[in-house]
Amino acid sequence: MHGRRIGIATLAVSAALALGACSSQPDTEPARDVATTPTTQAPALRDCSDIPKKPKADLSNCDLRGADLANLNLTEVNLAGADLPKANLFGANLTKANLTGANLVGATLKVADLPGANLEGANLTEVNLTKAGLGNAKLFKADLKEANLANADLAGAYLPKANLANANLFKAVVFGADLSGANLTRANLSSAELPDANLEGANLRGADLSGATWTDGRVCAGKSIGKCK
Repeated sequence: MHGRRIGIATLAVSAALALGACSSQPDTEPARDVATTPTTQAPALRDCSDIPKKPKADLSNCDLRGADLANLNLTEVNLAGADLPKANLFGANLTKANLTGANLVGATLKVADLPGANLEGANLTEVNLTKAGLGNAKLFKADLKEANLANADLAGAYLPKANLANANLFKAVVFGADLSGANLTRANLSSAELPDANLEGANLRGADLSGATWTDGRVCAGKSIGKCK
């Protein structure tokens, strides 16, 4: 009997030790920190249908798709991040307006006044800027691909790294503008006025410079493609 009791006791002690060893082992899948890293999202567009469109108005991040803003006085208006595709801004006064990051794809800005306006990073693809006034406007990294800038005034405008591929700059006034690093591939610069413009690092591959007044004042010969001849 004593031997049997000792055997049972030994088995109990061994089982207890085994259980203790199991409980001391770490989980194979340790607890994870479920906290998520915050992400930065663009502000949601606002419904600005009832907000007055007037000078110095705050129209930032407004949904203005297809809006009719023709001939309005929008001097110093804040349109940063606004959505304006196919909007009608014909003849609008946007002097010193803030249009940074605005979406203006296919919008009409014919004969609009934008001197000193900030359009940095704005999407101006296929925009009609015929005869628009953009003197001293800021267009750093703006996308002006296939935009119509015929007869536009870009004197002193700031356009480094702007995308002007296939843009129409026929007879545009570009006196003293900064186009360093700009993409002007296949752009129409015929008869444009470019004295004192900064074209350092600009891509002029396939650009038409026929009859343009070059940065040094000489007139480019006909069929000057890619460079002033």
